[in-house]
Amino acid sequence: MSSKILGFLLVIGSVSAIAVAANVGEPDDSETWLAAAEKEAAKQTKVEPAGAERPAGQPVSVRHTIEGVGGGWFVPNAYLVNPGPKDKIFGLPAASATFIGWAGSKNLLGFAVSETFFGRLEFSYSASRMYLDDLPRVIRKTVGNRIRQSEVCLHNFNLRGLLLEEDSFGLPLPALTAGLHFKYNPSIERINGRLGIPLDAIGYERSNGLELTLTATKTVHLKPLPRVVATVGMRNSDASNLGYMGFGDHRNTTVEVGVEVYPVDWLVVSYEFRRKERAFSAPPVSRMLGYEGNWHGLGGGMLLGEENWHALGVGLLLNDHLSLNVGVLFLGNIGNTKDAVTPSFQVKYEF
Repeated sequence: MSSKILGFLLVIGSVSAIAVAANVGEPDDSETWLAAAEKEAAKQTKVEPAGAERPAGQPVSVRHTIEGVGGGWFVPNAYLVNPGPKDKIFGLPAASATFIGWAGSKNLLGFAVSETFFGRLEFSYSASRMYLDDLPRVIRKTVGNRIRQSEVCLHNFNLRGLLLEEDSFGLPLPALTAGLHFKYNPSIERINGRLGIPLDAIGYERSNGLELTLTATKTVHLKPLPRVVATVGMRNSDASNLGYMGFGDHRNTTVEVGVEVYPVDWLVVSYEFRRKERAFSAPPVSRMLGYEGNWHGLGGGMLLGEENWHALGVGLLLNDHLSLNVGVLFLGNIGNTKDAVTPSFQVKYEF
């Protein structure tokens, strides 16, 4: 009998030792067995969210440009729109709506969406329409033809890749992003076909074009001064007025810069500059058509020459998903509108 009792005690001792080892790291004695069981069940049933939240400290693109990529009003920065954690395939998709109105009644309304893959590739699309105000009337008065369109539409398909992460190799390097941008304007070809003096005479070639961009952005923290985000970029393009007036017979390489200042984390004040070059050339026949060599305009002012763009903006980051932006854009000549200065508004949401 004593041997049976001894065997039973050995079994009980073994089971107790196993139980103690299994409970290492479990809640302290003050926690009831029911609370511990509930915690364990919660761990087992926890599901990761489908969308990837922005990691703490990740750079923010407050706006979509009017062409659909992350950045300012018309100058992109090198930060992709919410790439998400590096181990996630998808970042959070983003969408925005933009309204720009300028001198006279011309205005622009645009919508954009973007998605970033693998933290490295950003695909975005924007569709916008520019209302022409009195330009059709000026064309009819000048050349006697009705273009029968009061607006032009532009589609932008953008693909950007992060070539170099910020502060790579332990050095204070900027983020570097390259982009391909395909643009299509289905309206300009119809307008060109109805003009008494077609745009072909000054170098118009196509209703679509391809742009190349290279953008570097660096965030500087100089406490107690505000955080500053500085951007320098280059663009190779054949577009006239971003493509709203079509695409020309030669390409230009231009520079663009942007500065964003964050007095506090939820407020950004920005300035942008974008160099503009005329996409349409000036062949000798243009003098016969009313075009002056100093680019004052074609056909009595139907199409004024392009000028550099400037923008001042203020953005509010209401939370991790929603931002509101207002700005003042200095666009120079737009079609037949001279010295256009316009307010601008955008709401952007990351899902």
